[in-house]
Amino acid sequence: HIDRIIVFDLHAGQIQGFFSNKTPVDNLYVEYDFIQYITKNIGTDNIIIISPDEGGMKRAVRVAGKLGVSSGAIYKERGKDNNINQMKLMCSVEKKICIIVDDIIDTAGTCSRASHILKENGAQDVYMIACHGVFSGSAFQNIKNSSFRKVVVTNTLDQERHKKKIEEFGIAEKIDVIDVSWMCSEAIRSSFYGESLHLLYDR
Repeated sequence: HIDRIIVFDLHAGQIQGFFSNKTPVDNLYVEYDFIQYITKNIGTDNIIIISPDEGGMKRAVRVAGKLGVSSGAIYKERGKDNNINQMKLMCSVEKKICIIVDDIIDTAGTCSRASHILKENGAQDVYMIACHGVFSGSAFQNIKNSSFRKVVVTNTLDQERHKKKIEEFGIAEKIDVIDVSWMCSEAIRSSFYGESLHLLYDR
């Protein structure tokens, strides 16, 4: 019997509804850690938060709002086979530092393509920040060929397993990992002692 489920950044919030009422699901967000990273390592001058698709606009707007900066999006036009035929930028990024914010980075193909589009439209620098760094298939080759200055993920997935490959592709300076273990352990502790998790949501 499972008493409680604690997850990070569900790809779709509706997934919480698949569990019974007797099994509470806490969907923790790492946006606070994103904001801390941006503030400390990039700064808030001249930046714009970019959503890689229409579905991620709420996340981009929330992060941008907390940082007091503007946001924009990339529109993906899909063909019959669900492949992306075209990507259109829905904002001005001329001389801006663009930060793409997403929940997951897998093969990095689409986001790498987005990085080139942002550069072609005059972006000064391009960063990618995502919660879950899956890095499957040709991910590291795509990142190597991308226009990203940095790709930042958290350790919700073990990133040590990719260390050798990252070094082989010579992109160690392009990958940063944010440690979110405190939030995970605090959520488990609060749950064990029957305390509210609202402090983790309100940060």
